[in-house]
Amino acid sequence: MHTWLGYDDLPLYLDGWTRVAECYKRDNKYDCSTEEDCQSWHNDDYCRNFGTGGQGHDIAQSIFYKKATSSEPSSYRS
Repeated sequence: MHTWLGYDDLPLYLDGWTRVAECYKRDNKYDCSTEEDCQSWHNDDYCRNFGTGGQGHDIAQSIFYKKATSSEPSSYRS
């Protein structure tokens, strides 16, 4: 997780992982915003602005997967 201007953001990209879904909402009355809705980035992995419905200030989730190999660590932490 990354903190930018006081908000916790989830990445849209992680090296070696494949993103299969994401949902960023300002609150429950909005539909999910996705990478396609990103209007500006604050680096290559985090969206700064999803427009009026997004931001991820209330609800944010990104789902990634990676095929495990015999050399994988026992856990992943950021």
